[in-house]
Amino acid sequence: MSIVQKKNLIFLVLCLNFVQAYAQKIVKIRDFTLESGVKFPEISLQYLAYGELNEQKNNVLVLPTFFAGSLHSYDKWIGKDKVLNPEKYFIVIPALVSSGFSSSPSNTPIPFNKGKFPVFQIRDNAKIIHTLLKNEWNINKIKAIIGFSMGGMLAFQMAVSYPDFVENIMPICGTAKIYPHGFLRLESLNAILEANPNFRESGLDTLSPTIKRAWAAHWNAWLYSQSWWRLNKKSSSEVDEMINAWAKRYSNAEVLDQYFLAKTWQLHDVGNSPGFDGKVEAALASIRAKVYYLPSTTDLYFHIDDAKYEAKFIKNVEFLPISSNWGHLAGIGVVPEDSEFIQQCLTRLLK
Repeated sequence: MSIVQKKNLIFLVLCLNFVQAYAQKIVKIRDFTLESGVKFPEISLQYLAYGELNEQKNNVLVLPTFFAGSLHSYDKWIGKDKVLNPEKYFIVIPALVSSGFSSSPSNTPIPFNKGKFPVFQIRDNAKIIHTLLKNEWNINKIKAIIGFSMGGMLAFQMAVSYPDFVENIMPICGTAKIYPHGFLRLESLNAILEANPNFRESGLDTLSPTIKRAWAAHWNAWLYSQSWWRLNKKSSSEVDEMINAWAKRYSNAEVLDQYFLAKTWQLHDVGNSPGFDGKVEAALASIRAKVYYLPSTTDLYFHIDDAKYEAKFIKNVEFLPISSNWGHLAGIGVVPEDSEFIQQCLTRLLK
């Protein structure tokens, strides 16, 4: 069974537990021009929706996917007895471009297949999602956009690009800009993959096991915090097992998708939106939505000092750090106390 078939099977099983879930859908957006000027003939945007759009069209929640996430990564917070209740809200989960679900290097035909795929910006993704909501349901305003990691980056961008379209945002472990240290970290990650022979031409079809293991080691080093590693006291053999498990988790095609998604991540800066002359501070000051800002106190990707700096320029913000030693993973609630805190913040947002 292929990876795609396995994912579809998992989706069908999950749907049995969510009677309100729409069938997983793909919409086509034709003749899309990227911010870079590249003309993309047809974007396939995959999304999942729970619940029903009410008559007033004012119950819309958008939860974009994130790096290495899936359309079901937010499932723990969605359900009739949970804070994101499909009987109350219309919940749309769109997959980012280059995620492996929507248009990506692994599923796009010539001339943009594999290593020839263009780099999409977060602003391109924001435009695609805005187009989906307008074209499919004629939605004029969303109650909230809630996103972890790259989903949080996209929440900031939507609030800047479409100030009258977004009522609330909740970026979780994601900032409004990638600062130089974050850019460099991602550059070191992609440099590992670029060392693979014939990288652009092969599209990682023949990814060296040594290079893939180095790539996996990078993620394990950065995903958790220093305090997490100290408290968990992993032996060298246990660390090896973690690295090997990560390397086995993704196919070569998925690694290539993540390479291009990391490029999208690197370019993120709401200050480069039209009208702000590269000034992130001015872009943040323009946000009209209420912002519930949830950084992790130990995140190595999106440092809390960067989040504190940004919060100073947002007019209507609640700064709500997740106190956790789980680093970046605190934002997806891998342990009950972090998940409970996030759900409390979601309840506050949705009142």
